[in-house]
Amino acid sequence: MDGAGVRRLLVLDTKRKRWHLRSLRPGALAADPRADYSLLSGEALCQYLLRENLDHLIIARGPMTFLSGNKTTVGYLSPLTGLPHYSFVGGRGFAELLNLGLDALVLSGGGSRDEYVVVSGRAPRLQVEWKDAGELPRGQRGAYYWLLEQELEGRGERGSIFAIGEGARLGYRTANLGVDGIYHAGR
Repeated sequence: MDGAGVRRLLVLDTKRKRWHLRSLRPGALAADPRADYSLLSGEALCQYLLRENLDHLIIARGPMTFLSGNKTTVGYLSPLTGLPHYSFVGGRGFAELLNLGLDALVLSGGGSRDEYVVVSGRAPRLQVEWKDAGELPRGQRGAYYWLLEQELEGRGERGSIFAIGEGARLGYRTANLGVDGIYHAGR
C-alpha cells in the first residue's frame, strides 16, 4: 500500500501461466453500506476479493507490516464448510509482499501439480517464472527445504516460501498451506 492508498495485487492465472498487476483504489470502490474500505488490507482485502470471485486463493499482508509478530492473511473458500475462510499465518510472507511492492497475491485458474511459481523483483517490475516441479519433493517440509536451497541459496532471509503438501495435491479437504517450513494456514 503506497502513500496514495493504492493496493497493488499480483494476479497469477496458474492454469494459463499468465500474470498481471492490478491496482485497487479503496476511495474509488463502489460504496457498500455494509463495508468500510478505508482499511482495505489483510482480512478485509481477502474478503473484498473473495466477493468478486470465490475461486481465488488470496495471500495478503496487513496494514502494519513493520510490527514484529505481524501475520499474512490467506483467504479462500473453505472446502469443509463452503464458506469464505481466513487463516493468519506467521513467517516472512507479509514482509516479502512488502519487499515485492505488493499488498496481495491472487491465485486463480486451479493450478498445476507439475509446476511451481517464483516471484521476484519489485512492482511494477516483477519477474514471474513458472518452473518445473519434477524434482520437487512432495511433502511440505521436504518441498520447503528443496525450494530454500534451489531458489534462495539456502538463505531463508532472502525470501518466503509457501508450499502445499501431499494432502493438498491429492485434494484432501483438510489440507493446509505451509509457510517458511514451520507455519501453517488452512482447513
